[in-house]
Amino acid sequence: MRSFIFRQSRTTLYSDINTSKIVIIDNLYKALHYRKALSDHTGWSGYLKLLIRSLSKRRIFYFLQQQQHITACGTIAIGFCNHYHVSPDSAVIGSIWTDPQCRGQGLATQGLQAAINYMIGRGTSAFYIDTQENNSAMLKAIDKTGFGKPVGSFE
Repeated sequence: MRSFIFRQSRTTLYSDINTSKIVIIDNLYKALHYRKALSDHTGWSGYLKLLIRSLSKRRIFYFLQQQQHITACGTIAIGFCNHYHVSPDSAVIGSIWTDPQCRGQGLATQGLQAAINYMIGRGTSAFYIDTQENNSAMLKAIDKTGFGKPVGSFE
């Protein structure tokens, strides 16, 4: 299946984001602190993978939660992508997921914008995201976030 690649240069923060429900896991301490929510969501093997990845400065996990339940989440890879070339100072946002019971509420868009705001705060200005050509919900979130038209594709 074909996936579209989107790129955005951005230095301005998104406004009106409720960050009280958004958690950024960018170090081992945070991964340990949120172990219950994370292990409930990913299972223990997924949680152990997340712990190992949290040791890297090039991988970040984020999630939105309501009442200790993860409702949406995603990852940020800094300076690398397994499917296409990116510059070392760019961020690739991917593996975005929304709980099926919470879809249609704009949670993926909120998480995406919060992740970009976080990375802008760290000095990043180049952002990539990709999704399958038939993922209309993600294409809508990408459009709402201002990525514009695809800059490429891959199979």
